[in-house]
Amino acid sequence: MNVNNDIDFQEKYRAVMLGAAYGDTLGMCVEMWKPEQIRKYIGKVTEPRMQLAICNAAGEIITRDEYGKLRYYHLQRKTGEVTDDTIFSRALGEALVERGYDLDHAAKKHFEYFDKFIDRGFGKTTQIAMENLRSGLSPNESGIIGGAGTGPPMKMHPLGIYMHSTNTYEEGLRFAKEVGKITHLDPRSVAGGIMQAHAVFYILGRAKKDMFLESLVEMSRSVEEQVTSNFSRWEDGSLTSRLRWVLENKDADVSDAYRLLGSSSLVYSAQPFALFMFQKYWDEPLEGLLQTVNFGGDSDTTGTIFGALAGARHGAFFPEEWPLEMKGELEAIAHGLWQKYR
Repeated sequence: MNVNNDIDFQEKYRAVMLGAAYGDTLGMCVEMWKPEQIRKYIGKVTEPRMQLAICNAAGEIITRDEYGKLRYYHLQRKTGEVTDDTIFSRALGEALVERGYDLDHAAKKHFEYFDKFIDRGFGKTTQIAMENLRSGLSPNESGIIGGAGTGPPMKMHPLGIYMHSTNTYEEGLRFAKEVGKITHLDPRSVAGGIMQAHAVFYILGRAKKDMFLESLVEMSRSVEEQVTSNFSRWEDGSLTSRLRWVLENKDADVSDAYRLLGSSSLVYSAQPFALFMFQKYWDEPLEGLLQTVNFGGDSDTTGTIFGALAGARHGAFFPEEWPLEMKGELEAIAHGLWQKYR
């Protein structure tokens, strides 16, 4: 065993967990805002901060401006606190450290942390799935078709680490599919979860950029086709087609990529956009993360996806002095996953 290599991976496992959480808390304060609204009211998110309530002259909170709705999902959150992205990442990470590929235990952890942090912005699909678990349904029955949400990819980076640490790639991909379906049954969401686990594993293996992008397209295509061949019903978009655009337009201007991909809470928007930004800022991880969350939309999730991959590639790219809720718990998960390294 190469000692220096082990130390490198210990640091990178930690950076994956913390990088994802920092991306989450950075994006929290502007979740579902438009880039124009961020520039108008904040200028630019450059560090973790509380969400700002925009008020008129009478002191009333403004819920719409010339750019559209102004949404406030996290007004009660403090600087450095996290959303459902990190809550479920923690749940999955702890489950893997404790029992490995045990779906029932992973589902139990999901439900435990959902109940404990129910105010952290869980989506409607996830809420219904958790109530299905509460009613006694198994994790093989709890998921629903509730739209192509980002629930699976937002939490899957601990699995990518576990696949790497235990050298169980194929088994890990199968488990990613099962874990994604605890909540989401839309094949694009399921594919997104599998792809994020694959992406973290692949980057930890020191993949080159072009090979990485090609692997994402192939992975997404194969998973979507396994679930259904009826792509015609996906008039709103498939994950594979968006990732193919990223591969073919990797040098595109960031604004052009945003106009085409968007950064909405749909998995075939948020995840391809985060992946485009990650490859665009391949050697500038902190700047890339900040640019990503400042496009708004599902910014806690795009930040989580980007932050996990940047940690896998660069190690600790974030300022260590930034505040972060659950930092110790996330570090403990990373250490537990590293202890399984072989």
